[in-house]
Amino acid sequence: MPKDWRLTGGETWQKPIQIPAHNYTCGYCGAYVSSEIGLMTPNQNGRLFICPQCNGPTFFSAERKQWPGARLGGNVAGLPEEVEAIYGEARDCLSIGAHTAAVMACRKILMNIAVAKGAKEGQQFAAYVDW
Repeated sequence: MPKDWRLTGGETWQKPIQIPAHNYTCGYCGAYVSSEIGLMTPNQNGRLFICPQCNGPTFFSAERKQWPGARLGGNVAGLPEEVEAIYGEARDCLSIGAHTAAVMACRKILMNIAVAKGAKEGQQFAAYVDW
């Protein structure tokens, strides 16, 4: 096990231990990994795995729910920078169960694309859908 589990910002994990390995898709870097380094709750129901690719922490509950979850959807080539950023936010929202926020971000994407393709600005959402 490496001596130093460095996080962004220079902080390090304190005393990670070897725990039973688990395969998952990291919610931070998107890599499919197998980790056996992390922390466990005292009753061993909850486990926090440290991604071997990016050192991001992923928690699994006793019910095997993952936080943060893997990003849903895939990358879309050719998006304008601002639309790509909003799309990434929508995917992040879905990965943590913030479905209403994801819907709002996707509505914003649709409105931006419609305006970029010639729709008038400042209309109601339905107008962009119809357009």
